[in-house]
Amino acid sequence: MLKISKISFIGAGNVATNLAIAFYNSGIKIKSIYSRNIKNAINLASKTDAIPTDNIGDIDKNSDLYIISVPDNAIESILNNLSLVLDKEARCVHTSGSLPIEIFKNYFKNYGSLYFLQTFTKTDITDLTNVPCLINSNSLSFSEELKNLGFKVSQKVDFIDDKQKKTLHIAAVFSNNFVNYLFSISKKISEDNKVKFEYLYPLIQETCEKIIKGNDPKSIQTGPAIRKDYKTMEEHEQYLKTYNENYEKIYKLLSDELIKNGIK
Repeated sequence: MLKISKISFIGAGNVATNLAIAFYNSGIKIKSIYSRNIKNAINLASKTDAIPTDNIGDIDKNSDLYIISVPDNAIESILNNLSLVLDKEARCVHTSGSLPIEIFKNYFKNYGSLYFLQTFTKTDITDLTNVPCLINSNSLSFSEELKNLGFKVSQKVDFIDDKQKKTLHIAAVFSNNFVNYLFSISKKISEDNKVKFEYLYPLIQETCEKIIKGNDPKSIQTGPAIRKDYKTMEEHEQYLKTYNENYEKIYKLLSDELIKNGIK
């Protein structure tokens, strides 16, 4: 079984930046960083002692693993070019939450996915210790190699198939992307009316902590919709209608769903 000790990254965005820095700090050698934007490649390479390039033909040819971390709609094009550069035996994974591993099938013999279930930004590097590292590959031996690599940076490493991963990815969109958008609406409503958004921090923290402690989100649901307080909801909707009709539609849709499905 190969011990993965040398990695090259295709991509230098939010996910690639966090993973490359984490693996580098764990003692893994980062050989090269490819990005279409050479400035991004140089920036990440400078933090991981790697060689930057905007020419995929110059990617290191002797890495133990190639991590493709680019937008989903760019992976097929990357594979077309990468397969002309690397040996078919090269070990390749993507970090996509939605794409299946079979996308590699016609290009490489050893392939899989390395999915860290977290939101990432370049400006705030995440400690991966408690971030789930979810692995899938086309062989048991490669899965074991990826598992050993995952434990270099995370204490929560597990195997997952493509269907389970897509389910988690959809769930993550609801619990992170959509919720964060609702936070942004809360912030705008507050600040537009000269009310400090920070007043909501304890409420946000309490809600999240209850869920993390194991409470079923449905069991801790509160608010006018769950109480069927139609008078308050109507007042809120009237307020939002004059302020932002899209927000009113979101409020009404979510309230209707809570009335139908959110009863404790």
